Parts: sequence; C-alpha cells; structure tokens
Amino acid sequence: NQEAFKAHQELSDLVKVVKGENTSLTGRLNLEVYVIRQYFQQILDYANANYIGLLTDNRYSFVLSEEGRRARDHFGLDINVYDQLTGSERSVKSLSGGETFIAALAIALSLSEVVQNTSKGAVVEALFIDEGFGSLDKEALTKAIAVLEQIGENRMVGVISHVDDMKEGIAQQLAIIKSHDGSSRIKIVDKG
Repeated sequence: NQEAFKAHQELSDLVKVVKGENTSLTGRLNLEVYVIRQYFQQILDYANANYIGLLTDNRYSFVLSEEGRRARDHFGLDINVYDQLTGSERSVKSLSGGETFIAALAIALSLSEVVQNTSKGAVVEALFIDEGFGSLDKEALTKAIAVLEQIGENRMVGVISHVDDMKEGIAQQLAIIKSHDGSSRIKIVDKG
C-alpha cells in the first residue's frame, strides 16, 4: 500500500532527525543535544551581556563551537571564547587558570539567572562559590568581588576562600578558626 509506505517513510525520516542522522536538516545534532544547546546558548548570551565583558575588560565573549559538524562527529556543547585582542576565536581550554575561573564564574552566575528567569523557574536565593579566587590577580579579584556584591543585592552569595584579599573585601563572614587540638570553631565577622 502506497499510503502505508509513505507514512512509514515519514516516520523513519523523523526518527533520523531526532537521532541526528539526517545531516541535511540537523548537522548530525540529535534532538536532545539540540534542545540542551538552545538553553546553553541562552546561558552564554546572558553571560556575554552581563558578566564576561565586565570581568575581562570586554576582552572575551562566549561562543558555542561549531567544530564537529564534519564527517561523523556529533557537536554541540563545546565553548569557545572570542578574543577581542586577537580578533579570533579559541577554545576555553587555552585560557589561563585565572581566566578559566572567571569564565566558569560568569557561566555559573548566568546559569542561575537563566534558570530563575524561565517560566516556572526555581528561585535561586543563595549561591555558593568554592575557591578559585587564588588564581586571580588583584585586578581580576576586585572585579569578581564587585560582581558578587552586585548579585548579593538580591540574594545571598556565599564564598569559600582562603585568599586574604578576598577576606578583606567581604563584609560579613563566618570564619572557621582551627584550634591546636585539631578542633575548630566558627567566628562571626561583621565589617559592615
């Protein structure tokens, strides 16, 4: 039956698209990765508009890598940075330790905002950032603290750090004080 064959062919083509097997329509991108990629692009767009430029003196912006579209590769979620100084795009793997931390911070902060701003999104009332600040130079650390203070205006931001400059810049702290016997106690510090 011609109609049954046509219906079967249409369903078969749809399955190929969903699996990412139809290169003419999806560039070998399966439906799951396609949907995730769309959300990820929103996160990177938010990071570009709100954080990464501020934290890097407008040197970097995020882009999703287009590599892997060739041959049998499945592409989708690799991040590159566009470097304004060199006018070129490169992998985030080429960033220094401090730059990597700044990039990760920008993406994490943007993820919380995008999740919160989606319809039925969870309200993110608190963010905790664990270390990484030791990899920043003084200027980058100052910018990171300023961004965290800005975010802290409408939610609680907790920072876990051993960096003295970080400790000096945070007004309200819970300090963990180690004793000689191996025990520890919590000390509340309010510089405000």
